[in-house]
Amino acid sequence: MHRIARRVIIVVAATAALMAVQPAFAGTASCGGDARSTLASRSGLSPSDIAKHGGTNAGDVNKLIAAVCDDTHSAPTAAAAAMQAANYTPTEIGDVLVGGFEQTVLESAGIFAYLGFDASEIASMLLGSYAQTPLEGAQILKSLGFGAVEVGVALKDVFGQTAFQAAGILKQVVYTAVEVGEALRDAFLQGAQGAAQILKDVAFGAVDVGLALKNAFLQNAQQAAQILKTIAFGVVDVGLALKNAFLQGAQDAAQILKAIAYTALDVGMALRDAFLQTAEQAAQVLKTVAFTVVQVAGALKDAFLQSAQQAAQILKTVAYGVVDVANALKDAFLQTAQDAAAILKAILFSPLDVGTALRDAFFRSAEQAAAIMKAVLFAAADVAVALKDAFLKGAQAAAQILKDIAFGVVQVADALKTAFLQSAQAAAQILKDIAYGVVEVANALKNAFFQAAQDAAAVLKAIGYAVNEVAQALETAFSMLANEVGSVLKAIGYALEDVAKALGAVFGLVEDGLKSVLVGIGFDPGDVDDILDTIACLVFPPSCFF
Repeated sequence: MHRIARRVIIVVAATAALMAVQPAFAGTASCGGDARSTLASRSGLSPSDIAKHGGTNAGDVNKLIAAVCDDTHSAPTAAAAAMQAANYTPTEIGDVLVGGFEQTVLESAGIFAYLGFDASEIASMLLGSYAQTPLEGAQILKSLGFGAVEVGVALKDVFGQTAFQAAGILKQVVYTAVEVGEALRDAFLQGAQGAAQILKDVAFGAVDVGLALKNAFLQNAQQAAQILKTIAFGVVDVGLALKNAFLQGAQDAAQILKAIAYTALDVGMALRDAFLQTAEQAAQVLKTVAFTVVQVAGALKDAFLQSAQQAAQILKTVAYGVVDVANALKDAFLQTAQDAAAILKAILFSPLDVGTALRDAFFRSAEQAAAIMKAVLFAAADVAVALKDAFLKGAQAAAQILKDIAFGVVQVADALKTAFLQSAQAAAQILKDIAYGVVEVANALKNAFFQAAQDAAAVLKAIGYAVNEVAQALETAFSMLANEVGSVLKAIGYALEDVAKALGAVFGLVEDGLKSVLVGIGFDPGDVDDILDTIACLVFPPSCFF
């Protein structure tokens, strides 16, 4: 408070105190007479005695008494003024006021304040003449409008109080933390940290201590936060001080807390309890101030009690990449590769993302990653996308892996079609090359590529399956009868002899039955007889003996 303004307050308070004195002397013939007679009769002090003590003369003493009486109409005040001018000690003056004029402690304090005694001088009177305790003295001085620094000086110099004791008293008489901080600074020469420790010890909260550091010690937000941490305020308290004393937003406060070596968990708790942040808001702040994803995940886990999947969803929402999220699941939540993959799938990361995470966060091979993705119910086509784009596998290599981890042939074929954009024939060739049987390849053509029997048979023929194998595939995969198989084989360009041999081998037809089928599907009867004669010994050995 400005010195002149404080002086006005003191004068006002002193004048109010003097008003309480007036009734005792109202209506007297002479304020000055009362002052002189009381001084002489009760304290043995004549104007000449007072003048001698002060090195003046009785006339000057009487003039001063008269002047003060004109101003205040208060004999005690006039007597005190005369003694003050004659250099009597505050205690000597106080003794006269209490013993001679029967003034109460508040009345005497008001007179002293009116006469311009400083806080320490008034305190000397309060202690020496009225045996006031430090607390009582501080309360009276505050009521007279003295500032905390002046009262602090009085507590130290007059009442012999330590910095800690004085701070406790100043708090009790309702000085603010900033005011007490100023007293510790100016009266007790405390530095910022020492003062902060004392303020904490006398039960000022972190926000109040922060205000004192800011306004009394001119500390910036980070300096104050460091001090508050050093004197063992908790991180939430420090956060509240940054918010309410330094008007820091959540992100700025988090940056400061990180800079003074609080952990991500600590900062998360401050964001939760001091700034009322949600888990997602806190994660965004922690990310922005450059905590690692694992640290952010740890804060979500321990400060916000988020499960692994909840935390992963938040990390995804605040734009962490899939590998970061996977690392967080692995290192903060101790998730296995398969558990992490299931979570990543559940929060809608793409198959490619999941494959990438398995590769880069869990160091899984293509085969291992594919098996994990199958275990968490990714479709074969999705696994194939991961194999293609995360592990750079070609179509055949991917198909082999899908086969090895027990995807069915139709699923493998669908993966070749969807992920690798393979045609039916190209896919069939791959399936053949990785040792799927002809019937399995036919089933794939039928169910993954929606091939009709004839189209499938043409593909099987084109990729080098023998006619008997094609016939077997048609019979088994397409549930076709002999005549139906024969028609397809004929339609895709197999010669009569090939068709005859295939039908005989697959369906076990006898000669007449085979002829009937072949003629029935449009072969010339004469040609059929010739072919049957040619192959008779092979297909029907007994006929060779006739």
